Amino acid sequence: MARKQKSKKDPRKSFEEQLTLNEKALDRLTESISGLIRHVQRIAKNNLPLIRESLNEIIVNQEKDEMQIGRILDTLLDYAMLGIGQKEFRKLNFYYWSLNKRASNAYERDYRRAVEGK
Repeated sequence: MARKQKSKKDPRKSFEEQLTLNEKALDRLTESISGLIRHVQRIAKNNLPLIRESLNEIIVNQEKDEMQIGRILDTLLDYAMLGIGQKEFRKLNFYYWSLNKRASNAYERDYRRAVEGK
């Protein structure tokens, strides 16, 4: 009985094929993440007018609800990382400084770390 001879694959070819597959998967993943970021940016841009209205009311009415201010600042901090709402963040945080300097300074530090990489 004749033995079947195993075909020997060139390990370099297999590695190159795997590398090509990995590059394609990485390209698909990158495109998927980019699409997700664009989607989130659109949502943030759509929400910004409502947030702007809320923060203007807070400032004009000199409201002191730190929980509400903090929620808006947290949202604006997230948006700032997407390149959206930096002016609004700065405006509200400047107002917040008059209420709670320590917390406002912490937001400023977080902003710099997130947006400016400092």
